[in-house]
Amino acid sequence: MRLQRIYPLLILLILIVSSTLSAVLQYNPLLRIDEEPEMKLLAQTTQPTPVLEVVESYNIYNRGSNPFNLSDLGDLYVTYPQIDPRQVILDYKVYVAGKLVGYTVKSEYGNLSLVAIVNVDDIVIDPGKNVSIKVYYKVKIKPPPKPISIDDILNASWYTVSSIKYYNNLTAPSRFWNYSNPLIKLLSDYLWEKSNGNLGLYLIEAVRWIRENIAYRTRVPARHPVEVLAEYRGDCDDDANLLITLLRAKGIPAILEAGLVYIKGYYGSTLIDHVVRYEIRNGGPHGWVKVYIPGLGWRPVDLTFILTGSKDPIDAFNEGAYMKMPIVIVERSLGKDYASETVEETRKLEKLEAYLVARIELNVVEG
Repeated sequence: MRLQRIYPLLILLILIVSSTLSAVLQYNPLLRIDEEPEMKLLAQTTQPTPVLEVVESYNIYNRGSNPFNLSDLGDLYVTYPQIDPRQVILDYKVYVAGKLVGYTVKSEYGNLSLVAIVNVDDIVIDPGKNVSIKVYYKVKIKPPPKPISIDDILNASWYTVSSIKYYNNLTAPSRFWNYSNPLIKLLSDYLWEKSNGNLGLYLIEAVRWIRENIAYRTRVPARHPVEVLAEYRGDCDDDANLLITLLRAKGIPAILEAGLVYIKGYYGSTLIDHVVRYEIRNGGPHGWVKVYIPGLGWRPVDLTFILTGSKDPIDAFNEGAYMKMPIVIVERSLGKDYASETVEETRKLEKLEAYLVARIELNVVEG
């Protein structure tokens, strides 16, 4: 059974910060990488398979005149590295108010998506005070899978997908990935006709269309897929969510994956609705699609972070951050409407007169 939950702000930060960090001129890892020469150079000289240490520090301040409980912000879900061939978890710890605490790892849809729930007693934050939360993890980055070709995609046994019961729910519509919307259906039908009803070619044409037609523009909160299509604008996860919606419309399993890309020397900070300050060192968050291709398994499709800068659709499969960069996969979304939930969570902070300072730092360490 799927774990029903609302994304807490700590998890939402990974998914939404692509929109906010991109507004900071000196730091923009989620723009199309070919438009950022300095970042491209740093990325091309990065060691591909290091051991990465990640420290996420969160301080929640009470700026109001009344105390509130930490539980008033909801269950304390925190980042947990996902099970993935590209990484092995070497260490994981959570501290609250300076004390090491226990946690429970919950899963959705088998082990496809993992999240940690921190086991803490209720904590009261008095006016003018704050409480700290620190999440520490060390991950060994493994080599990426072998590149694939256009022929691999076209010759996959696509007819078998619908017969695999496990994947049926991963093609279902959701409030967020709503492929019954007339605009989405119009584009889906156009691409289906252009691909002559071939699922492999449909996947390629959908990637090509988004790469060639959607301009890179950021917005907070994230756009729903129909908004991306209506505006012809989107960032990494906006573009990814449009592709997921198009793929699910034709029965192709697809999910959103998010992670932290290691780029030594990069730093950025931004303010979200005057209630969240976010800083990150030596990298940046990023989002991409994971699509299930029969015979090839789950493959990444990156629509914005492509080192070659090419518009060739196959480069979205082989030249993106997942394939070319040290990256820690920290979140998989199976259909939650995190764009709307972002608004709800920030409004919750505003109502409590709380202020969240989030800092994430990535470093290469010895194994």
